[in-house]
Amino acid sequence: MFPKKQIKEAPMGGLPQFSLYRGLGGFSYVFQNLSISQLILHYKEVAPLYAGISRLSDAVASLPIKLIDSTTKQEQPTHPAYTLLQRPNRDIQKVRSEFIRDWVTWYILTGNVYALLTGRRTHPPLEMSLLNPLFITHSSHESFSFREAFSSTSIKYAREANNGNYYSPSGLQEAYHVINFNPELQEFSPQGTSEIASLFYELNHYIHASQHNIGLLNNGARPSGAFVAKSKDGSPAILSDTAFERLQLQLNNSYIGSQNAGRPLLLEGGLEFQEMQVNPKDLDFAVLKSQSEEQIYKNLGIPVQLIMSLKVTANNMANVRLEFYENRVLPLGNAFTAHLNKFLLARYKNAETLEFIIDRDDIDVLLPNRILRRDVIEKSMIMTINEKRREFQLDAILDGDKIVDPNGRPIAGQDALGTVSAPQEPGKPPVPPDTQDIVLI
Repeated sequence: MFPKKQIKEAPMGGLPQFSLYRGLGGFSYVFQNLSISQLILHYKEVAPLYAGISRLSDAVASLPIKLIDSTTKQEQPTHPAYTLLQRPNRDIQKVRSEFIRDWVTWYILTGNVYALLTGRRTHPPLEMSLLNPLFITHSSHESFSFREAFSSTSIKYAREANNGNYYSPSGLQEAYHVINFNPELQEFSPQGTSEIASLFYELNHYIHASQHNIGLLNNGARPSGAFVAKSKDGSPAILSDTAFERLQLQLNNSYIGSQNAGRPLLLEGGLEFQEMQVNPKDLDFAVLKSQSEEQIYKNLGIPVQLIMSLKVTANNMANVRLEFYENRVLPLGNAFTAHLNKFLLARYKNAETLEFIIDRDDIDVLLPNRILRRDVIEKSMIMTINEKRREFQLDAILDGDKIVDPNGRPIAGQDALGTVSAPQEPGKPPVPPDTQDIVLI
């Protein structure tokens, strides 16, 4: 625990807020929760954060999603719910990929998603869109207010106990709130935790390193130094105010900045330039920036090999992409379809058996896993032919309720091979059972 706060620094440009505390061991920088506006600012200003979230949201948006009947496993491409997902609204998310991209972006960035359905609640929705969490204020767990951009008017949404969704006073707008896990969740302010909240220090490191590099660029990428005025006999001298101002103007106009890099310095009589050491060293900042960038990608669940220029073979890249999809992209996609099934399909009649799913067989990255799974099922000695066919969503066949070995011989079922007696030659005793052709299950 830290004692009473001594100093609180104001935010510097795009830097997040932090507090400086005086503890027993001296001053310490302490993390503060970032507001949604600060999170959005980081998303726009920190290049690896923008690149990582964009790469992840685009990957989820590209997943093949189907609407099927869970009992018959048949696709329902003409159902109104599937049509609405393909064209959610006429304004911001005009197509499915844009809707899913924005959903995932808001979820990662703020830990909250507010999906909005329009139309009478007893009828199928007319449009589906997303509310900007920046303009939402929770007065309690039972309601929140949404302020439209560039407007002072707000719409209050009240929570209904039956389904947990929020409705506008007119009843023509239904809001569905998705909350990421928050260990500090409070009833009066149900807000999820941003997935980039743990990147507080890494974002600060990256911004400070970038500002340091820009400072070097503006100063010609040279170590700082001092001008020393000396008299003819070598003793220190003092410049007049006019000479001092003229020297400053000459440096700013002719020697500072990337466009003046490498220009020789012209000094008047009596002036000497003495270089000074830079602390921290430039190399330390370059390494710090690279480490911060790598940590940002790791926190987002993106293998750095997919973005940063590292030496990887084609085989390793395939494994990296497979791991990225299995452990990061597909879980986000499955969560999206689960929420879609809960709040969207509930508005349609006779949709109890319908569900949105991700068609894993249509994802090229997962091809090695599909081949391995197919081989394992085909060689299985505990599944009937029809059970194997059902795993691949194929119809049953006649005489398919039997188990066969890799050679196609039945080993279980009506036509299973039991003990096959060997032919007995005249005058010889019968062949004992342990030497006969016996197939064990």
